Amino acid sequence: MARAKGGNVPYKNLGDKTFRKSGKTSFNETVWAVNGHPAIQVADEHGKHFILLDRHKIQWNEPRDTENGRYALYVEWKVPAHPAIPERQHGAIVRVRHNSTDEQLAAGQRAGTHLRPIPEDDPDFPDLYGLRQLAESLNHNMKQRRPNKRARTYGLADRTVHNYSYIMVSNQLAMIQWYRHTGGDISSRFGHYKPPEPTRKPKQPAAV
Repeated sequence: MARAKGGNVPYKNLGDKTFRKSGKTSFNETVWAVNGHPAIQVADEHGKHFILLDRHKIQWNEPRDTENGRYALYVEWKVPAHPAIPERQHGAIVRVRHNSTDEQLAAGQRAGTHLRPIPEDDPDFPDLYGLRQLAESLNHNMKQRRPNKRARTYGLADRTVHNYSYIMVSNQLAMIQWYRHTGGDISSRFGHYKPPEPTRKPKQPAAV
């Protein structure tokens, strides 16, 4: 996502969009992206400022064009009950597309540059970010233990076998480390096999 210079919060005008409430009530309002979060701009005694919209629902739409197979990601955002917003607009829903259309891609304008379906200030963002970091760390560790440090598998069956192999190798390494530190009994898993002591590379003499 694009960042503003000098630590300023990045924002971008996304254009006028239609907000709808229950029944036939609707109105148009300019939507802004503020640090990845859709917002509307209001004016009060303190001047102009942005009010962030509340995330209501995330929806994936199946691709209309079977050639590119690209799904459309829409998020419904709700107007909060803020004193600076007219009461008749409270709870209104606006539907915002969060991934790029073919036209935007052709023009080099990516929706993800300014928008996030779950922005950084969303309460769910820390959980999402933490899970992503855990997954990346796990995948990196998994690749390091594969032949040629690559996890080249195709199909669910192959990935399942590789995942089980990874779990078995991890458990074996943990037991060997435990044996080296404690001298405990590992015959239930290794029989009469005794893991050798780790080989350490000799230190190179310091250059004179």
